[in-house]
Amino acid sequence: RQVCAAQPAAARIAAAQKARKLPRGHAEELADQALAAGVISETEAEQLRAARAARRTAVEVDVFPADHFRNGRLPVEAPKKAANF
Repeated sequence: RQVCAAQPAAARIAAAQKARKLPRGHAEELADQALAAGVISETEAEQLRAARAARRTAVEVDVFPADHFRNGRLPVEAPKKAANF
């Protein structure tokens, strides 16, 4: 939802990049520069920040500490033997 809500602001940033008013980069990372340049409003900058945070949270779901699988938290089953036919 948050990423979709930030799409209009991201499109304005892309247009400003095309017009060379903003440097290249991801819209979510350029929110502060775009705000300072008057390309987007404070509300839109906040939407872009929220979208970036939501995306990071979604990606970090699969991040585990290095010892997560070595200290016995998850049972590791022995490989099953193939059926003899």
